[in-house]
Amino acid sequence: MKFGLADATTQVKKTPGEDDAAKFKNLADALAVLYRGEGMRFTDEVYATYTKASGDIVNGLNMLAEDKNLTPEQKTQRNLVRDFLILAKDAAGDEPRKMPDANQ
Repeated sequence: MKFGLADATTQVKKTPGEDDAAKFKNLADALAVLYRGEGMRFTDEVYATYTKASGDIVNGLNMLAEDKNLTPEQKTQRNLVRDFLILAKDAAGDEPRKMPDANQ
């Protein structure tokens, strides 16, 4: 980011003779490109992190569901997940839930 800011400032200094408004516009244009690139990079990194983490969770649940060659710890985890899902189903009841009206 610092390198990009320094590069943008250098680009502005390369165009002598322009008024301050033109220099400011050139700097803003250069920074817009920089922020776009940094924003895209950050978004890609966050997406990759959360995609991997969610995949790990799903794979772990699939492994527990298959119930093949589980360690004692994994069997405990499987039982905890199963018990939680049973309790959540019982707590939800049979009647479908609706969103409350916005006026309430």
